[in-house]
Amino acid sequence: MTRPHSLKWLPGVALALALTTGSLPAMALEPVEAAALQPAPEVSPATVAEDPVEPGGAVDPSSVPLQEVPAPQDPAASPPPEPSPAQAPLPPATPMETGPTDPPAEGTTDWLEELIGPLGAKMGQGLERLEESGDAQVATQEEVALEAEVERLADEGGMPVASGGFKTPAFGPSSLNSAASPVSGGPSSIPVISRAADIKLASTWQPPGIQGIDVSSHQLNVDWRSAWNKGSRFAYVKATEATSYKNPYYNQQYNGSADVGMYRGAYHFAIPNVSSGASQANYFVNNGGGWSADGRTLPPLLDIEYNPYAELGNTCYNMSAAQMVNWIRDFSNTVKARTGRVPMIYSTTDWWNTCTGSSTAFADHPLHIANYNKVGAGKMPAGWKTYNVWQYSSTGPFVGDSNVFNGNATQLHQFALRTDDFVVETDHPIGAAWLAAGGAAGTWGSPTSNQTCFPAYCTQTFDRTTAYWTSSQGTVRTVYTPGAIGQAWKASGALIGASSWGIPSTNETCYPTYCTQTFERAVAYWSANQGVTTATLPKPIGKAWSAAGGIGGASSWGIPSTNETCYPTYCTQTFERAVAYWSANQGVTTATLPKPIGKAWSAAGGIGGASSWGIPSTNETCYPTYCTQTFERAVAYWSANQGVTTATLPKPIGKAWSAAGGIGGASSWGIPSTNETCYPTYCTQTFERAVAYWSANQGVTTATLPKPIGKAWSAAGGIGGASSWGIPSTNETCYPTYCTQTFERAVAYWSANQGVTTATLPKPIGKAWSAAGGIGGASSWGIPSTNETCYPTYCTQTFERAVAYWSANQGVTTATLPKPIGKAWSAAGGIGGASSWGIPSTNETCYPTYCTQTFERAVAYWSANQGVTTATLPKPIGKAWSAAGGIGGASSWGIPSTNETCYPTYCTQTFERAVAYWSPNLDVSSVNLLGPIGKAWTASGRIHGSWGMSTGNQTCSGTTSCTQQFERVTAIWTASAGVRITQRKA
Repeated sequence: MTRPHSLKWLPGVALALALTTGSLPAMALEPVEAAALQPAPEVSPATVAEDPVEPGGAVDPSSVPLQEVPAPQDPAASPPPEPSPAQAPLPPATPMETGPTDPPAEGTTDWLEELIGPLGAKMGQGLERLEESGDAQVATQEEVALEAEVERLADEGGMPVASGGFKTPAFGPSSLNSAASPVSGGPSSIPVISRAADIKLASTWQPPGIQGIDVSSHQLNVDWRSAWNKGSRFAYVKATEATSYKNPYYNQQYNGSADVGMYRGAYHFAIPNVSSGASQANYFVNNGGGWSADGRTLPPLLDIEYNPYAELGNTCYNMSAAQMVNWIRDFSNTVKARTGRVPMIYSTTDWWNTCTGSSTAFADHPLHIANYNKVGAGKMPAGWKTYNVWQYSSTGPFVGDSNVFNGNATQLHQFALRTDDFVVETDHPIGAAWLAAGGAAGTWGSPTSNQTCFPAYCTQTFDRTTAYWTSSQGTVRTVYTPGAIGQAWKASGALIGASSWGIPSTNETCYPTYCTQTFERAVAYWSANQGVTTATLPKPIGKAWSAAGGIGGASSWGIPSTNETCYPTYCTQTFERAVAYWSANQGVTTATLPKPIGKAWSAAGGIGGASSWGIPSTNETCYPTYCTQTFERAVAYWSANQGVTTATLPKPIGKAWSAAGGIGGASSWGIPSTNETCYPTYCTQTFERAVAYWSANQGVTTATLPKPIGKAWSAAGGIGGASSWGIPSTNETCYPTYCTQTFERAVAYWSANQGVTTATLPKPIGKAWSAAGGIGGASSWGIPSTNETCYPTYCTQTFERAVAYWSANQGVTTATLPKPIGKAWSAAGGIGGASSWGIPSTNETCYPTYCTQTFERAVAYWSANQGVTTATLPKPIGKAWSAAGGIGGASSWGIPSTNETCYPTYCTQTFERAVAYWSPNLDVSSVNLLGPIGKAWTASGRIHGSWGMSTGNQTCSGTTSCTQQFERVTAIWTASAGVRITQRKA
């Protein structure tokens, strides 16, 4: 806040000149009087001695080696410890364009103390003043009230004496997730001022992330237990301001925050136009601004912001941008040399860009950005791409100012542990890329090693990135090491080892559902579902993946779903759209998952399971009408009409299919039309040119579809239907003049002349054909010449050597074609025609001297002497022959000796024992050739002799006399007189 009497020691002319020209001299006076009132701080392991101040100006750090820094002038101060061996000598400070002038005259050393007062300035003070009055140099009402409260406390002796020192209890990042503090609160000996603790906690909004606070003497004693319980996990505590002010509440605040488990760090409020950056840095480090790698202590913080003191010039302290940049560099170099860490810089984008001329020189420093809103940290100051800490409110939810860390608990812990012993060569491509990424507060973070160069590349590691530059590419590529791909890259061995991925060829690129990055020997992918997978480029599968188009293109395999896994005889890897296999014999083959064959392969179990196809032996090949692919245990085909079908190679049908030539060759079966289907007693599968069956008894048989028998089998219904032939019992066998194949219910034959005919085995004719010997044997019928044809009352079928008939009454009968009767039957017209005999009523029966067979309309006989003769049953003579007993009986005529012969007026036929005649007028008569009359009639010349033909049958009276009429005589026989004739009258 402004103290109106704070410049009373300046002569009026000097003050007017200072305020007019903006060249207020830098005053690096030793605060002797203040030192007498404020005991020196306890020295921490990270605190070293305060720097000496040379009369007449600021300290040049390069001129004072650390080991020669004299003890503080404060008689109450403790002697400083020896500097750590890890600490380097102070680097030379960059000279300011306009260096500090001589201090005021003797006796005026209290001016800065009085200006700063007991409260001093605090982080965010300028923003708060701008919000209330629009002027960063006009105190807020809260400041005025608080100053009165502090003056009252001072008058009453209630103000603590400023001192340094802090302790470092054991701590780790896990406590950030704890609901309550693992340790006790602040020292009970220092009372908490309730009013100060509750000032302006109006806001309850918090951005997501790890919450923290910053406090100063403006908060007096802080209730750290309450802050922890509200969610604060880190704190920044003001330690010093310029070179004369120490926070009197520092111990309660710094140690109290640590006691409840918070990370904590100290900050210095810069007054850059009163002393050099090195002087203020040394004062800060000597009085609580140190750092140690204890995992608890946050890096030192430089609060460089709006000038709160109007007496010290404008908002930029009357300093040029170059002077301001040089001062900050001087402060930073000194803190780095003293502590091993560069300070984090606190500021606003507005102030920084205005007062440093938008300098990008400190992009390698962490950034603590101030911007009070509920939207976001806003635009970053020049040089930074992002922030480490965002101060988002001065009105709650926490006491003091509320902050959020840009990262998770592990990253906050690493932020506390890191040292800054490494440099970034910003004139090198890696350094330039690091600056472009936001420097230390950007995506890469601070360096964790120095740049190292090898013949082909240079590399450097950062908090969150390992960067490479190669001469071949001429570009910088990075690995985001905290990310999943980066972690997997490190686990692979990074650049070294048999499974290492090598130097990145591209930077990681993220899309809505995945991230990817290419390395020398691998292309890595990450997705939330699958984690990190890689295509290993030097390996055969990786090479093939790349050749197929990687993740893009019509035949590309897509993102790896798994990493490559190798077994004794093969390696395999699954991708989005393919499963790839490699073996020494076959090279790389894939099952393409989105394609029908690949889908079917996957559905069948892939390479494992009872019905799985196994590893692909070839890649899928497509032709105009189909696609095909061979696997260990199957050959798969796809067509638009049939979908996916397979020939299963280990199974009998598949083996037989393969042995037949697969899909190519004279006897090949062609592409499967269906998949193999198994039933209790058999399995079957249809192919382009064959239907195959397997049973334990018969093995594999096929109906060859393009061949006549196969076509006929298919037309008959295959294995199902009333007239179907059933499963093949044999394969088709071809001979010079015909082919044949046996089925369950038929034996099929083909010849060029007759085409396909079958003997239908379950039917009576077929059974009889089979019983007769089929096509072989003395009584066999031979090959069917026709197929069986059925009519309302009978069925018939012609064979090579027989014509068979079946009826319900007679069963099966045949006309045996090669035999005389059969030939004669056939010559007579078979079953059709005027003189045809009709269907056989019996089968031919042979006796020692003759053979005979009955037909519908004839009874046929054959003997060696007479050949074939018939009794034509429907004709009068045949009827009479039959009525007389046929060939057996007392009055039977016997076997026909001739066939019936017809003339214009009559018909006649000779039998063994009779000659029969028929005429329309006289009906049938016969002459008994064995009787006396018949013998006499024969002796007369029969029909051509004097008697002529009979005109009536013989009539006998007992055994003593018989008579018979002929055309021209009447013949009478008596036992006593024999035969005599009488002429008939004309």
